[in-house]
Amino acid sequence: MRLQIHRYAWKQVFCFLLIRILYSYVTVNTLDGLFYPGAGSYHIAYQVRKDVVSMIVFTLVILFYSLRPVGNDFKSVVLHLLLILYYIPVNAGYAVNDMKDSFFVLTTVYIVFMIFLFTCGKPGQQETDGKQRAGKEYLLRDNRVTLFGVMLCIVFILYKISYNGLSFTVSIDGDFVYANREAYNHNISVYTGSVAGYLLTLVSDLESLTAPVLLFISLRRRKIFLSFLALVTILAEFSLNSMKSTLFGILLVVALYDSYIRGWLKDYRKFFNLIFTGIMAVCVAERFFVRAGKIYILIVRRIMYAPAWLGWLYYDYFSQHPKVLLTDCVIGLQKILPHVYDSSPLERISVTYYDGTMASPNTGLFGAAYMQLGMAGIILQPVLIYFIVKWSEKALDGYGMGLKIVIAGNLVIKMQNVPVLRTDFVLSYVAVIFLLDWLHRIKAGRYMRSQPAVPVPFHGK
Repeated sequence: MRLQIHRYAWKQVFCFLLIRILYSYVTVNTLDGLFYPGAGSYHIAYQVRKDVVSMIVFTLVILFYSLRPVGNDFKSVVLHLLLILYYIPVNAGYAVNDMKDSFFVLTTVYIVFMIFLFTCGKPGQQETDGKQRAGKEYLLRDNRVTLFGVMLCIVFILYKISYNGLSFTVSIDGDFVYANREAYNHNISVYTGSVAGYLLTLVSDLESLTAPVLLFISLRRRKIFLSFLALVTILAEFSLNSMKSTLFGILLVVALYDSYIRGWLKDYRKFFNLIFTGIMAVCVAERFFVRAGKIYILIVRRIMYAPAWLGWLYYDYFSQHPKVLLTDCVIGLQKILPHVYDSSPLERISVTYYDGTMASPNTGLFGAAYMQLGMAGIILQPVLIYFIVKWSEKALDGYGMGLKIVIAGNLVIKMQNVPVLRTDFVLSYVAVIFLLDWLHRIKAGRYMRSQPAVPVPFHGK
């Protein structure tokens, strides 16, 4: 048994290493010399020595993860996706961007501590057959969940129409995306601090997670109208803020739904390892044979390179300047505590590194933790994330593993780009999980009462 575990661990280490090597190769060959507005470039400065060191450390960290007890529960899915989407580019960035040694050491400590937290305790298990899966998904049939999603989507679509009419766009042209996003942020800033502003923020943040959830539920229940409504809502969101991750939500949900019903997600680790190995291989092939990098720019750059790059820039800035100390990007406290700076961290990073041209240089995870409390932040934040994920695990019990994986993917992408204490994270992810938890507590009690009692055998005389 121990030999089998070790074989599986080394196979996983090899797969992670392959993804990381392919990622580094295609990143350097695609972004080196490429212009980026404001910054001038993507700061590619590849160092062979640092690459060797980082790969040795990367191998040890992934081996540590692979030998830890990992189950098929929600927190295990979140951890695995975090290592692929966040740790790989952060570790590779040490060599790709010639990052500071201190950044490399601290991010390694941050990830190892995260692995330790998420793998403590008894790992959970996933439903294995169709009958068990149906029992685990009884909350997907709750009409109150669907009704809430429908009402929120309709309200958001009406808001979008009132803002810029019936025109919908899926343009991902760089100039258009940044111009549209900056215009939208400027237009809604006039409502800041007002009742309308709070309502607008609440609806927008709730919709960002509710629409993908409704899309998955509609596919699972084969409701064409609900699928159409969810798709229109997601397109409406992209037409407003031009966030490419919004469009990825559609691909994520559809791909995971198809894989789930085919049974491919029973071993989610193997599935995600193969998927991301395939994506990297396609990017390398496109670069090698066609001398292009469109797939990398649209997908990998957005969900992997950009969060790691911005995390490094936040560390570079706040390692030389005072920390924010919870006076900004923290819901509630930012209205009470006196600010350390007279402008937001986003503005300072934009002005310092992008000549003020980037509208929203958001960051999450390590960058956000260090920005707030420095060394203390990179220890306290993983603990906070762990409790959020554990709470989510309990709240999502009864919604099925398929929806859990969809929400896990959404959560990881969101945490890469948004501090977990910032208003938009609390009003989107935390608020939706709170609602699902509330419905779970109501429905779970009725569901358990509806199940036939199991007779207890009598062993007395």
